[in-house]
Amino acid sequence: EYLYREWIRPYTTESVYEEQHISNNIVFQDLYYKDKGRVYDKQKDKTLIEEVDWVASEGNDSLVVFAKDNKRGYLNRFTGEIVLPATYTRAWIFSEGLAAVEKDGNLVFIDHQGREVINTGMQVRNMHPSYVFHNGYCVVHSTVTDKLGLLDTEGNWALQAEYDEIELCHDLWKVSKDDLYGVFTAALDTMYNIEYTDIYIHEDVIEVRGKDHIAQRFDHEGNLLVDFVID
Repeated sequence: EYLYREWIRPYTTESVYEEQHISNNIVFQDLYYKDKGRVYDKQKDKTLIEEVDWVASEGNDSLVVFAKDNKRGYLNRFTGEIVLPATYTRAWIFSEGLAAVEKDGNLVFIDHQGREVINTGMQVRNMHPSYVFHNGYCVVHSTVTDKLGLLDTEGNWALQAEYDEIELCHDLWKVSKDDLYGVFTAALDTMYNIEYTDIYIHEDVIEVRGKDHIAQRFDHEGNLLVDFVID
């Protein structure tokens, strides 16, 4: 144990942990010998927040989500200081100045001061992957229609909640309805009507497959490149 304690008994030393950078100096340290971690300032050699479950440091916003005592809050990624206390049952990362949280059972979007900007009046969907804005729009599942739509930053439906799937691919919105696919541009103009059995959006080309099993390829401006694709 004296020679190999860090390998066979990691909990005997406080120096064993996995480190997740939140910014240059602020890190989340997941301690091997405990169920919880801590937010730590490496420059000041100081523990800022104890007993932290996890930190979600994705995105470029100054505020990041942290979990403590089964609640969610937000801390400043550059100072490690708590900005919004852990009072939410669920919370997502900030995107385009807004963050989704669960408040009193409802899906609400807040700003950096914790003020309620959008109250959707809908419940959080358990299986929803994330509530994040991209180019001004966020995919939201309507508990009224049981379908997906796009909400804008004002809380209005930019695309009505009538789709089975919505996916952002290279700044284009791929949607599906009744096993057929279509595409909207970033400005939500119709690029392809919902009439194709599948659509593949790649970095430089879009391939569409019709009900007649014929596939074609277009560029991202909609210009035809290949009128008959052979697999």
